[in-house]
Order: sequence, then structure tokens, then C-alpha cells
Amino acid sequence: MMRTIAGLGLTELYPVEMSVKDKAGLLDETPWSHGFNWQQTLKLASCMKTYRIVERGVVFEEHERHSYLCVVLKGRVAVMKEDVDEGQQQLVTFEPGSVFGEVSLVDGQPRSASVIALEDSLVIVLTQEAFNGILEKYPALGVQLLLKVARFLSGRLRQTSGALVEKL
Repeated sequence: MMRTIAGLGLTELYPVEMSVKDKAGLLDETPWSHGFNWQQTLKLASCMKTYRIVERGVVFEEHERHSYLCVVLKGRVAVMKEDVDEGQQQLVTFEPGSVFGEVSLVDGQPRSASVIALEDSLVIVLTQEAFNGILEKYPALGVQLLLKVARFLSGRLRQTSGALVEKL
């Protein structure tokens, strides 16, 4: 059953109540937190929410316009892309510690792919609104966060370019 969650659109994410310290502890175990000190991680965690996704649950759908990034804390999710000839194709699997959805925070464009849970999973979410709040309330942390997103995007672009060259 699809539910609408403020800022997340139609989704199958189910809120999980967790203290800021517990969220920060889980976030601190991921590569996403590298470069942030504990106080910065606490600030980030205070702006993020945790969600449970059941197996085969939809995190977001291709062409959706809601902007948020997710960090996988537990479980695995798959990025799926519509193919006119073959239906949905799985592009990549994200394991715990992986980040996805960051492009939407930068460009605000519709999602380029769908993401579904391959198994029961736990993610921590940073919405566009929370991201903007960090930029406004904690400018130094916001710049650091923006640089981290830019580095992730750069890394993904390099991977895609490499894969394209291999296909040619």
C-alpha cells in the first residue's frame, strides 16, 4: 500500500522513531560520515529521518519529482530503469553505507530511475527542505555537505564514463 509522507511523495517508506544520538551512531558507521566530526554528524542526524522499507518496497519511482537522498543503513536496494524493449532493468545494487538520490538535491529534476528494496532495509533520509535548512543554519557544514554530494556525483560520472567507453 502506497503512503504519502511529507516531502517524500508516494512511497513505501515507514518512519522509524530513533534518537538523534542513535541516528548519528548509525550514520557514523557509514562512509557518508567520513570527513565529519561527531558534532557535525549529530547536526546532520538531527536533520535526517530514518525509514524502514519492506522487501520489494518502493523508495521512489522514476520520473517522481520529490527531492531527497538516502543512506542505506541496513539491507540492500536496487536502482531500476525503464527499458522500452525489456521492461525494468536493474542497474546497480546499493549495500549498507551506500548513498543514492543525491542528484535530486542538486538539480531538482524528476528521478532518472526507480529504487526498490531487495530485502527489508533501513535508510536515513535527507530531504531537500532539510538540506536547505542545513545550508542556512549551519553554513560551514552545508558547504562541506555540498562538497560531499559533488564528490559523489563526480565519482558516479567517472564510473558511467568508464562503462560507456567499455561498451563502445
